Amino acid sequence: MVDYIHTYKKEICFGMSDMPRASMDLIRKVYSEGVAAGADKAGLFDTFGVASAATMKYLSTKVREIIPPR
Repeated sequence: MVDYIHTYKKEICFGMSDMPRASMDLIRKVYSEGVAAGADKAGLFDTFGVASAATMKYLSTKVREIIPPR
C-alpha cells in the first residue's frame, strides 16, 4: 500500500490508535514495520485521552529510537 500511495507523490503518515495502552513489544513491532514498509512519517495517537504528558514524552522518545532521522 505504501508503494501504491507513493506513486501519487503523497507522503505516508502511520501510527497506532490508542497507543498509550499498547504493550511496548507491539509498539516496537508496528513502528519498525512501518519504517520497513517505507512510510514517511509516524504519529502518536492517544485516541481516548488517557495518557499524561510524561507518558507521551516517554513514548515519543521510544518511537524516535525506532525511527531513523531523515
